[in-house]
This record gives sequence, structure tokens and C-alpha cells, in this order.
Amino acid sequence: MRHAGQVIDGGGIDERNNRPDLAAAIEDLRSLLGSFDEVAPAAMDARFHIHAYNELDLACRTIIEAFDRERQASGDHLRE
Repeated sequence: MRHAGQVIDGGGIDERNNRPDLAAAIEDLRSLLGSFDEVAPAAMDARFHIHAYNELDLACRTIIEAFDRERQASGDHLRE
């Protein structure tokens, strides 16, 4: 399983803090969800679900952080 925020080619990284931008974070989530589709139902045991939950949690937090950075960069501070 690929980890959220992992960018292989170095593209899509916010160079100020070395974190993925929103588009890269969304692509990582798509990749993660695709990897879930490749898991056989028989392999979806408790360990799989714990790991999947942790991966989804990380992916969602990465997207939220990337969205917040993008919103702040554009001057949209409505939720602050």
C-alpha cells in the first residue's frame, strides 16, 4: 500500500515545507483507494482494516492540510 503524501517523482511538492500540494494529495488518495480494490476479500482481516484506517486517516489529514494551505495562499480566510 502506498502512503498518503508519498510523491515518487518529486512533483507536486510544496518546496517551502516539503509537503504535497492539494492535487498531489488527491492523487495519492486515488492511488490508495485503488490499492484497496486489489485486495482479495479473504485478505481483509482485522489487521488489514486497522492498516487501511490508518492510511485513510493520514490521506484525509494530508488533503485537509493541503486544502488549508491553498486556501490561505489564495487569501480565503473564511474559516479562521
